[in-house]
Amino acid sequence: MKIAIGSTSPHKYVALKQACEKQQVVCEIIQFRVPTEKWNQQPVGFEQILKYAKDRATLTANAYPQALCLGIESGLIRAQDVTIDQTVIAALTPTGDWYFSTTPGIRFPERLVVETKRRGFKTTTVGQVIAEQLHGDPTDPLATLTNQALNRRYMLFTGIYVLFAQLRALGLL
Repeated sequence: MKIAIGSTSPHKYVALKQACEKQQVVCEIIQFRVPTEKWNQQPVGFEQILKYAKDRATLTANAYPQALCLGIESGLIRAQDVTIDQTVIAALTPTGDWYFSTTPGIRFPERLVVETKRRGFKTTTVGQVIAEQLHGDPTDPLATLTNQALNRRYMLFTGIYVLFAQLRALGLL
């Protein structure tokens, strides 16, 4: 089986590889660079996160139509002065069917979200601001915010594992 992921992120690749191993999915993993220059660096709102995840999967499927294509996108869910970082995992099968899961979310400090918004979500992520102010990895704000108890790869693995469990139950893996 071929699984193509619309990203070259090492976090996403390792999480996908670990989920395949845990679910005993024998596959070839293909990384595909999706052009995201026109997208906001920091997606905001479930609609935008879902759209970007689906766009990643769709663009990957255009290049690899016979593969199970994944689009993974993280962003901010905001309501009542609370901001949760959450990731959507979109899977597009070769037959054109869609399946989805999400990762567990974690609250981002509001002052850092406000600072990111001031700089502009088009060019700046909350992860970058967290790294600047709390001295962490801009690609892994979850590790910084949990004092290394959790990290981005683990959260991504969790979301992908849930997706694969559903696909397996439906006979698609």
